[in-house]
Amino acid sequence: MNKRLRFIALNLVLVSLLAGCATMKLINPKNAKWKSQKFSSELPVGWVKYSAPGNQLTLTRDGAFLQYISISKTKTNKELQNTKKKITEDLLIQELADIIQNEISLTSGVGGFEVISKKPADIDGLEAFRLEYKYQNKELVDYQGVIYGFIFNKKYYEIGYSAMKQHYHAKSIAAFEDFVKKFRVKQNL
Repeated sequence: MNKRLRFIALNLVLVSLLAGCATMKLINPKNAKWKSQKFSSELPVGWVKYSAPGNQLTLTRDGAFLQYISISKTKTNKELQNTKKKITEDLLIQELADIIQNEISLTSGVGGFEVISKKPADIDGLEAFRLEYKYQNKELVDYQGVIYGFIFNKKYYEIGYSAMKQHYHAKSIAAFEDFVKKFRVKQNL
């Protein structure tokens, strides 16, 4: 089974590369420091950084369908796709977490959605939430995910992690939590 998953992951990577929609780079100790205009962190060594539409950063170790870490942003006051609700800057962190929980639960291809925990969090001094959940994809494969969400400079940011529950979640959750722990926000821009 493990060889089959590797074969599928390798083929997905090859198709992406041939289609010209992905650039990939292996993270090693020399290039583990990551910076964007407003954020920085330390990337997990041994993972692969690649471009994905709509994300500021996307990482995987064994393949995007097995596990990934991503950072995405959404403008505030914009209607969300599934719930049609708007994220506004004046939302309480619990209200923001509830909106995101509902948005995920209504996402096409997500079945059996269940919240494991939902609580306030801190992202380098910014008020945030941490939402841990589980779900099944269309093929009834069990996944587990975590989202840290926060509003900064009139945008909603999400640091997300999702992995197949069997084997990959337990294998990679520590790398994700370490990435979040080292996440820094340049607040004087």
